[in-house]
Formats: sequence, structure tokens, C-alpha cells
Amino acid sequence: MIRLNHVYKNYGTATDSLSDINLSIARGEFVFITGPSGAGKTTLLKLLFMAERATKGQILINDVNIGTLKARKIPHLRRAIGIVFQDFKLLNSITVLDNVSFPLEVLGLSRRDIKKRVMRVLKFVGLTEKSNYYPLELSGGEQQRVAIARAVVNEPPILLADEPTGNLDSELTLDIIRLLDYIHKKGATVIMATHNKDIVERFHKRLVSLDHGRIL
Repeated sequence: MIRLNHVYKNYGTATDSLSDINLSIARGEFVFITGPSGAGKTTLLKLLFMAERATKGQILINDVNIGTLKARKIPHLRRAIGIVFQDFKLLNSITVLDNVSFPLEVLGLSRRDIKKRVMRVLKFVGLTEKSNYYPLELSGGEQQRVAIARAVVNEPPILLADEPTGNLDSELTLDIIRLLDYIHKKGATVIMATHNKDIVERFHKRLVSLDHGRIL
């Protein structure tokens, strides 16, 4: 499903942020991307959802070379990729329902269909009763579950999570990882960046370690 061949990323400095990355991830895998701060974890995920383009090398998603995609084709690619961020990136001025609805509105679905699908996914993450709350009225763990609901509401085959538990305590961290694991078991390919060694040791998934932009 995902292949990176001799991928480099440089931001105009003397040191590459990513250097000669060769990586294959099969459909339906759950992969932890680990490494210290600055290792290149976030940069790698950004390349996958086209927030950045590789300086050199080839990235294939479903046999499509995303490095050659025209800008107008990028939104279509992103519909197949759900993204969960460490800082949630929710819109605080609108409700939970409207935050989760946003990816479906882009697809042009009717309001009735959107609400039906959103309420289904809010039930899935245990937040049905909070649909009319605003993000700042929720706990950190609840906000992250909203972010996950938004990422999976259109049922993307790939889910990227960039340090999704970085701002949560240990108990909430386990809840979020169990939720991601459940999404994986339903068929999604999950790629999660983390520096939390306890998570990696507790959940026995494939591990890819980065250090100074290279795979160890």
C-alpha cells in the first residue's frame, strides 16, 4: 500500500531532516514510528499526506507516485487518509458535531446523511452525548477522541497519528491507543508516531525507529 524509495527531505540546511528512507507498509498493518524529538517522525507523516513534498526519492500510495501529483489532485488523495494530531486541531468556535462533519461536507453529502454518519462515529468513540458541546468544554481525552472521529468519519483506509497521546496522562493514553487498535482491527492501516516507549512495549506492533532522519 505504501512504499518509500530512497526518500530525502531537506529544508535548506546542511543536514537532511530525512535521509535515504526505504520503507514498505502493507495494507492493514499497524506501525509505530518511534524516535527522539527531531528524529524526523512528523516530517515523515507530513510527506505521506502531502503537507510537504520530498526533496528526493519516490513515495507510492496504492501504486500512485504522490510526488508527481498536481496540486488539484492532492485533496482527492487526502480523502483516503485520516490524520490525528497531538494538538487536536479542532475548531473551538463550532460544536463537536460540526467539527466531525467537516470532512463529509467537503464531499458534498446531504446534511441528513452527514448527521447520521457523524452520530454513528461519535457513538463509536463514546461521545454521543457531547455532540452539541464545544471543544473547550471537553477534557483533553475527549478532544482527542473528537479528533479521531473526524479523522475516520469518511472511513479512510489509512490513518496517520502524530503523537496523539503526547498531551494526555497514562490512563487516557491507553484509552486512545486501544481505540486506534480497534480501528486497525476493523481494517485500517494505522501509522502512529510516538516517543512513548511504554506504549510500544505494551502494544506489540511493527516498530520503525528513526534517529537523525534515518531508519535504524
